[in-house]
Amino acid sequence: MPIGNTISKKQVIVPAFAAALVLMMTPTMAFAQNAHFVGEPSCEVISSGALKCSGKIAGLGNTEEVTAFLQADVTATFACDNPGPGVHIPPGQPTDSHPIQGDQTTLPVRNGQTTFTLTTDAPQPSGDFSCPNDRWKVVLQDVEYTNVAVVVDGEELEIPGTFSN
Repeated sequence: MPIGNTISKKQVIVPAFAAALVLMMTPTMAFAQNAHFVGEPSCEVISSGALKCSGKIAGLGNTEEVTAFLQADVTATFACDNPGPGVHIPPGQPTDSHPIQGDQTTLPVRNGQTTFTLTTDAPQPSGDFSCPNDRWKVVLQDVEYTNVAVVVDGEELEIPGTFSN
């Protein structure tokens, strides 16, 4: 106990040391500092009708990995191909528009940067789309992607442009 209003070195050093020790032992999370593309990502519609984008992201901070996925708005036209030689698609097929995204992927980060190749799911016809009979085959006639973004640990990085087949 101190006498009067004096404080001993022990009363100052021990609590300060304990506080510093607690802070050093507390796990810290690394957050993206300023995630952004390095250069311009490239995107293309692949044969299944899905959208595939590749590029490099920097500004990810001091972390070992991030989770990411590709999202977009898709407008797709499905048609019914009449059996027989060649393609026989009657005109006036309906279009279907909706948001779409790909699987979440874990990407390794090195020096605050990562490269990615991400794909959306392929568009599917709405539940009420059907062909006249079971011999006709549903085909994806046209597809267009807008509002494309890579979502990295919850942060959206927009890819400008419209991508179609």
